[in-house]
Amino acid sequence: MKKILVMILLVSVVLVSVFAEQVGTGDISVYGKIQSSAPAFSVTETGTVIDLIDNVEFQPTGAGITIGSWELKAAYQLDTGSYTLAYNVTKELTYEDGTGDTYSFKVMSNTTDADITSVGEGILNISTPTGSFTKGGSISAKLIDAIPSDAKSGNYEGVVTLTLTTN
Repeated sequence: MKKILVMILLVSVVLVSVFAEQVGTGDISVYGKIQSSAPAFSVTETGTVIDLIDNVEFQPTGAGITIGSWELKAAYQLDTGSYTLAYNVTKELTYEDGTGDTYSFKVMSNTTDADITSVGEGILNISTPTGSFTKGGSISAKLIDAIPSDAKSGNYEGVVTLTLTTN
């Protein structure tokens, strides 16, 4: 009985599709867009308080201490890009109330990205591809000269400025 019922249904479907008359057709277009984002540049500091006397890595012969990082990011870029990142000390290590001696330090960039090349002290060239990308690196610092033993104890602050420009 089941076989007969299935056969009747199949024959009905076939007959309807063979003798059905098309009344009309229509199309619906699908529109889409991918919005590119403007390149965004951000700088993040670690906020680490460095022992200026006892931290071996911050001394002139040390490798330096990571003090922050930077990132250049964009999505869906149609063209390649070229940027210059300049980083330099804009304020030497200065005692918290502005009195006393100041101490010089140097900054270094650390990155393993082949599209980021050093073109001089404190200057990087950054090449960016089409499409989406994230480029970045860290910034380290160390003293140029050792702090003298008669230095004023307390808190010191220095400033490093990073500036990104298009080429």
